[in-house]
Amino acid sequence: MRFVLAFALLAIGIVGIILPVLPGIPFLLAFLYVVGFLKKERFLRMLKRYQGERNSFQRKVTSCILIYVVYHRRLNLK
Repeated sequence: MRFVLAFALLAIGIVGIILPVLPGIPFLLAFLYVVGFLKKERFLRMLKRYQGERNSFQRKVTSCILIYVVYHRRLNLK
């Protein structure tokens, strides 16, 4: 389960970097969190900082969804 989620987040993140329609950075950050390279506090701080960089509705929605999932521990992988 964890491997599949990590692979999906990595794939979406790479596609998001290539395509300008999909934001890739939040998904790559989520990948790093799932794999274990980032702690929860640092992950949330980086996502909140990413959310505030530009005034884009798409960035805010993506960041809010990922923050909500992590903050409410719906990402129960351990």
